[in-house]
Amino acid sequence: MGLILDSSVVIAGERRGHTVRQILEQFRSDYGETEIGLSVVTIVELIHGVQRAGTEERRQRPKLLWMN
Repeated sequence: MGLILDSSVVIAGERRGHTVRQILEQFRSDYGETEIGLSVVTIVELIHGVQRAGTEERRQRPKLLWMN
């Protein structure tokens, strides 16, 4: 059995200042050696949210989330 994370999980982590790597590591710690993934729909939702961000600073912040 595995886990597919919803965009709300990634967004909540980002708002707390966590990177995607940190979010996935936390789930790995909580659930052990289970497969963890993001659906294509989740990825599109996250990209869409970045494009709709109101300021340049807000558009740049999620890029840092994925790069670390």
